[in-house]
Amino acid sequence: MAHHELPLPSKGSLVYARVTAVGHPGCFYIVMPHGTMDASRAEDDQKRSHQSGGPLDEGEETLESLMEGMNDTYGTSRHQNHKTMVFASELVAARYDRRWFRARVVNTNVPDCASDDADRDGGGDHLAALLVDFGLLVLVAPTEVRKLLPRFLHLPLQAVECSLSGVEPVSSSAWWSTEAKKK
Repeated sequence: MAHHELPLPSKGSLVYARVTAVGHPGCFYIVMPHGTMDASRAEDDQKRSHQSGGPLDEGEETLESLMEGMNDTYGTSRHQNHKTMVFASELVAARYDRRWFRARVVNTNVPDCASDDADRDGGGDHLAALLVDFGLLVLVAPTEVRKLLPRFLHLPLQAVECSLSGVEPVSSSAWWSTEAKKK
């Protein structure tokens, strides 16, 4: 089953967005907790949901319910303790910070600098993976990656890669300075 990305809001609309990861002004990620719903409608829905004591669309899958399902599924002994062969750009389930996430493999062979971690993980190499619902680039051990089951592909990928329009590095080197990345 093919994955799909979250549609972008229409030009001129006002939506809620949360910045989840920043590389530099030309590359950062946002998550829109209410999708492309107009901010005023999202506020109305949130008020009605609070008054009714629960979500308005009971059967609708959310990122929270998807991640809960992933942690339940991949946390079972059937899915533990085996190494999965993966390829660059593949969507996978990756365990990071004791939780399972949907991730896209960015690099399949990142050398590990810390020998203690290499011994503990069963090898010195890691995978670079982008957590596609948050925009975070992380390193994970190959033993912490599994094939992503089709049932976890229904929800669109939640992180949206963004850049500031018309903003470029000051120098002609085309690289962002450390100072620019911090602001």
